[in-house]
Amino acid sequence: MKKLLIVIITLVLSIKGIAQTIETSVSGSTVDTKNVPVESATISLMKSKDSSIIKIAVSDKAGKFYLNGISFGSYFMTTSAVSFAKTNSPVFIISENNTTIRVGTLILQELPKNLTAVVITSKKPFIEQKIDRMVVNVDASVTNVGSTALEVLEKSPGVAVDKDGNISLKGKAGVLLMIDGKPSYLTGAELANLLGNMNANQLSQIEIMTNPSAKYDAAGNAGVINIKTKKSITQGFNGSITLNYGQGVYAKSNNSLMLNYRTGKINTFLNYGYSINNSFMNFDIQRNFLDVSNKKISSLDQLSNRVNQATNNNLKLGLDYFINPKTTLGIVTTGFIAPQQQNAFTTSYLKNANSSITSIEKTNRIVDNNSKNGAVNINFHTLLDSSQKDLTANVDYLHYDFSGNQQVEGLSYKPNEILKGTNNLKNILPLKIDIYSARFDYAQPLNIGVKLETGIKASLVKTNNTSNFFKLANNQWLPDNALSNAFNYSENINAAYINLNKQYGKWLVQAGLRLENTNYKGVQSAFDQSNDSSFNRNYTSLFPTAFIGYEANSDNQFALSVGRRIDRPAYQELNPFISFIDKYTYSTGNPFIQPQFSTNIELSHTYKNLFTTTLNYSMITDMINETLIHKDSVIVRSVGNIGTRYNFGIAESATIPFTKWYTGIFYANLFQNKYNGVIAGFPFSASQLTLALNINNQFSFTNGWAAELSGTYSTRNRDEGQAILLPLGQVSAGISKQLLNNKASLKFNIRDIFYTQNPKEIQNFQDVQGTLQISRDTRVFNVAFVYRFGVQAKSKSSSSTTDEQKRVQMN
Repeated sequence: MKKLLIVIITLVLSIKGIAQTIETSVSGSTVDTKNVPVESATISLMKSKDSSIIKIAVSDKAGKFYLNGISFGSYFMTTSAVSFAKTNSPVFIISENNTTIRVGTLILQELPKNLTAVVITSKKPFIEQKIDRMVVNVDASVTNVGSTALEVLEKSPGVAVDKDGNISLKGKAGVLLMIDGKPSYLTGAELANLLGNMNANQLSQIEIMTNPSAKYDAAGNAGVINIKTKKSITQGFNGSITLNYGQGVYAKSNNSLMLNYRTGKINTFLNYGYSINNSFMNFDIQRNFLDVSNKKISSLDQLSNRVNQATNNNLKLGLDYFINPKTTLGIVTTGFIAPQQQNAFTTSYLKNANSSITSIEKTNRIVDNNSKNGAVNINFHTLLDSSQKDLTANVDYLHYDFSGNQQVEGLSYKPNEILKGTNNLKNILPLKIDIYSARFDYAQPLNIGVKLETGIKASLVKTNNTSNFFKLANNQWLPDNALSNAFNYSENINAAYINLNKQYGKWLVQAGLRLENTNYKGVQSAFDQSNDSSFNRNYTSLFPTAFIGYEANSDNQFALSVGRRIDRPAYQELNPFISFIDKYTYSTGNPFIQPQFSTNIELSHTYKNLFTTTLNYSMITDMINETLIHKDSVIVRSVGNIGTRYNFGIAESATIPFTKWYTGIFYANLFQNKYNGVIAGFPFSASQLTLALNINNQFSFTNGWAAELSGTYSTRNRDEGQAILLPLGQVSAGISKQLLNNKASLKFNIRDIFYTQNPKEIQNFQDVQGTLQISRDTRVFNVAFVYRFGVQAKSKSSSSTTDEQKRVQMN
């Protein structure tokens, strides 16, 4: 704690010499030689002295663009668009007496037909630090080839993924994960399964927001992560194909096909992915059971080996119809089918105080799961009153269908390995989740220079889960009604928000308020009718947010944000079903969990768009966390409200172009988690100081060659309460080559070169001292071939980027 305070005080005292300037605005429009507006042209504001880019905007459907928040100085505009040559504006000067610049109409010259087929590629930086979010450009990292979405998240700055697939951000669990601006509505194992079946090839960007505005759902104590999938923006027919092969201990493959066709008022797109992910996971668990004087009275040693075979087919289809230059209607459908098989073998040794074996248990577990998902989104976007008013509507339906079939054979042995008996169980687990959602968003500038954003949203979630147990008797599977039951859950959330922001010279002020009304009900029906139960709850909560931005000059920007957020229990965490892992370990839900609330404060400083320093503090009440409880040599994994958690830290992000061919991207996060509460009637108090590092070295050579050397490392971490994660890290490397006049690329990489990404945990709780070590198929060599193709067509407007971006931002 003292070390952290010294770092923070030193940082604050070192900030000095900040000049003051006044903001201004620049506006204009883009047309072709026939005076037709050019939509989605890229407008770059450049310094006249060195041609460095200061700000970037995109022209709207009317060809208009607008930039503000610009310091005094001499500038010019550069305009570019597909099928057009670049155009520069005359140099203009922004001063105290000239604060509003209108550059007029910029005329773009069409390129000759023989030039429009040339493929132009530009490399985005791996990390972009914006005032309210961090953006990870997935394709900018060679080592992302052949990865899943979960693996890409795991190496993103500030993001951590635990052994169960739970995601945390800056040391804080409870992240709202969105896909293309829409909540996934999944958590825990279901979310990990979804992300584990998404190809990195299909991802465009990952947006990380630690303190989002009131426009976003209040869920997610740690913030919001928005995964944006790829969508082409070029006129005519175009697409890309990615072929990948990966080899760890087992073979893997991630392949994708992206097609897009736009002409006239119609834009259609398709994104298909197919993956094979064969892997293993081994567990080495040791537990000592203590008496009241902390002396060992018995112990349990377990070795478990799991082999997984998984395939995935996923598809995204969409259509945009441009009703007129200001109005777009779209439909997007997505779905996946992901069968998975697992064979697991566990050996457990129960020992006495003298470490002599008293019994042996061997468990064979065969799992056959199949996950299916389907979703439909209908979206509408229109600009009213000369593009000053913006209205967006979205209606969504999602269906998740999971079928699980698990067969467990338990064999009990005497210490001399003479068989004592057997026990066979079969568990069939059908799960269905239906999600209905509708939202409307509206934005307009007010006469007093304030921008108003407001909207409403309603969602309904219904889950139907049955757990059918069978026991083997006389070679027949008979129903076990004592263990079998059904669980039905429904949840309705109604929300409304208002958000106001205004520019005061060098200050940007934003304030928002979100109201969410939650209603849920759960019913458990035991097959033997002895343990039926139900629960329901209704509550309404307010979530204020505030943001203050200050641009001292072109080199120094500051931002302060404050917000309140919520995390509701995952649907399956409320489910009281029992899930058997082996004779000594099982898990169960908790229908009595309450939501957790957090208050988050963040202060950041950005210097020359290269260095960003962030101080953050959060407090979570009624924290939801995994609990480990000991009952007669059996460990019960459940979930509960364990108390209050405090998180405070400092993060530094730096992008340093050392040379024209070498750029280093560095991220460091020093944070402390502190817990106070009660677990299973036992007082719980703990704290841990953690340093997380993320380094990415990007190399760009001549003749289309590029390379990357990256790594992550974390010291001891306690983001799961009772468990301490020991130091963990990995190093990856990759190289790529552009081919066929930049239409194709060949990429090679090796992930986890030194095979160090294997978690180790200390699990001390109640009268148990334990350790857990996991080894996984993380060292993988990948080779991928990417080919981009297309035939561009002339059109009055160049792409639908603006509409898609607005839909993503509004949803």
